[in-house]
Amino acid sequence: MSEVREEVPLFPLYTVLFPGATLPLHVFEPRYLEMMQRVLRTREEIGIVLIAQGKEVGGPAVPHEVGTLARVIRMEQLDDGTLNVRVVGTRRFRVRRLHDPAPYPRAEVEVVQEPRTDSLRAYALSVKVQDLWQQYTAMMRRIVGVEVGRGERPQTALEWAFYVGAGLMCGLKDKQRLLSTWDVADMLAQEIALLYRELALLRFMAETQEQEEARRLGPTGYISRN
Repeated sequence: MSEVREEVPLFPLYTVLFPGATLPLHVFEPRYLEMMQRVLRTREEIGIVLIAQGKEVGGPAVPHEVGTLARVIRMEQLDDGTLNVRVVGTRRFRVRRLHDPAPYPRAEVEVVQEPRTDSLRAYALSVKVQDLWQQYTAMMRRIVGVEVGRGERPQTALEWAFYVGAGLMCGLKDKQRLLSTWDVADMLAQEIALLYRELALLRFMAETQEQEEARRLGPTGYISRN
């Protein structure tokens, strides 16, 4: 099941937003300031889409086909007329047709209705994802010094898929591929592969740090002359 919306304001960015995740925006271009004035009046959602081609600032941008609707939860106007905005992702959509980009990007979109219940495969994969995610967050904190995956703990397989997709410190192509995977179980399976990859990289980083520390310190644990 899906819902077609004939005209949704688009905000193309070098960012992938997942449902349930929040995103801070600093809006300063006239076209997007005008778009936010419309949103302030109508309370409608905007579409956050990753840029496939083009520029984030000052020029046209071709978006990827799949993005996320976002609801504005905070808007603050600064003294210079720009806006600090915070949005939260709600539902995924597929771009059906791009409209004339003046005065700001807009599109006809198909909003996908996510499943309300988990399949057995999705549930089983979500259990594995939770185990790997716990390892990943612990190693990110210990080795890189970065906290990831804060916020309310997910309850369903779909929530876990979005939560991990948002929190993974991986490339935009990987994130967009996850967002564009409609089947929840398939998304979780991809996340398991990504988590194994990222955990292997973190372990390599940890071993490298330990070897560097061993070279820097002498056998007694004190700084060596060499």
